[in-house]
Amino acid sequence: MADVIPKAPSDVTDKDYESLLGSVQKYIQEACLAASVSVNRQVLLLNYRVGQEINKRRQEEGWGAKVVDRLAQDLKAAGYKGFGKANLQSMALFASEYDETEIVHARVDNLGWWAHRFLMEKCKDKELRFWYMESFC
Repeated sequence: MADVIPKAPSDVTDKDYESLLGSVQKYIQEACLAASVSVNRQVLLLNYRVGQEINKRRQEEGWGAKVVDRLAQDLKAAGYKGFGKANLQSMALFASEYDETEIVHARVDNLGWWAHRFLMEKCKDKELRFWYMESFC
């Protein structure tokens, strides 16, 4: 097998280099998008599971609203961000509005958490929310 002699930088044509650059940029963009979708899905699943836990304890053990206040304070003290009282209440609502299989569905996980909070607040009808999700994503 013959040795391949690498081209000197001056031997690489602009067209060849632009093709390489375009390919690498495409790979980077695709990986970034895939990572973003994965992170978004994980955030939604986390928020769903936290909401499920809150709802479960409320239902099974009769815990009231004060537990959300305390949980928010303790999570903040532990250094966690994004788990304030309002957000925890939204997580509980999210868990009562959807089931886990719906969350990993494309129409649900295409939206970020704040978009879901907004839709749940402004649109009480679940099917109408799905319509918005499909129409605008």
